[in-house]
Amino acid sequence: MKKNSLLYLFLSVFIVLGLIACAGSKQDKSDYPCGKKHFLWKVSKGSSSVWVLGSIHMADSSFYPLPAVLDSAFNAAEALVVEMDITDDSVNTQTAKLVVKEGFLPEGSTLQNIVSESTWLRLETLAKKWNVPVETFAVFRPWMVAMQISSIAIQKAGVLPELGVDYVLLDRAATAGKAIIGLETPAEQIQVFSEVSDSLGVIYLEKTLDEVAVVDSMVSDFAEAWKCGNISELQKLLDSETAGEKPYEKRLYNDRNQVMARGIDSLLTQGTKAFVVVGAAHLIKEEDNILKILENKGYAIERY
Repeated sequence: MKKNSLLYLFLSVFIVLGLIACAGSKQDKSDYPCGKKHFLWKVSKGSSSVWVLGSIHMADSSFYPLPAVLDSAFNAAEALVVEMDITDDSVNTQTAKLVVKEGFLPEGSTLQNIVSESTWLRLETLAKKWNVPVETFAVFRPWMVAMQISSIAIQKAGVLPELGVDYVLLDRAATAGKAIIGLETPAEQIQVFSEVSDSLGVIYLEKTLDEVAVVDSMVSDFAEAWKCGNISELQKLLDSETAGEKPYEKRLYNDRNQVMARGIDSLLTQGTKAFVVVGAAHLIKEEDNILKILENKGYAIERY
């Protein structure tokens, strides 16, 4: 699969607020011995069913091979369904154009004029530590800068987007000739950030600067919990990581969950044998998570 670094930079934002996504559902809070259950659910009604996997968007080679039950479900599917189909060159092109269009500040404006002196100093200190000119960030809107430093920090912690579970499965699906279906458009994803004020973006940037200081331990803790299938630990980590201000929370999760749930419902109605992979934070939120939405539509939800 063709790699697109700008696209990866944008997509990485969807694990920043919930640094590495977690999964679960209100009806299944039980812990199991490590490895007994995974972040995989079967959603069914009558003879129609799909698999839904809570993905970890950045990973390393230690995540592979995937558990046998995940491989089996993926291999049996006729289509891989993802948040956005980045194997489609037109999707990549549209995403890159929108990120450039929406991510830059208006001509004559700079980030230093928008953020507080202390926030700019924190960014300057971090850039110096990473040997990156702070001027690199000066022309971007605050939310875009938050994305940039998040992507750098997470990759410095030793995990990469191209080794994320969804990306690896996209490669496998393309090689196997499976249909690949996107649940969202580039505009829908980017509008999460581009249609809000820079003042909210500043809050997001400041929160991201806080997270960067502890990113190594967070990545390690999330990875261990995901591999073990430990829902409660991932929930605890996510709740701790998102405590306090929650910039973009509703737009990032609740609103997008409705869109993705409708897409999955459509697949089930059509009888498509699909393996669905989404950032797994979309499966844990107590209000309006994807699994709850589908359960409320009468679908049976079973964890594997």
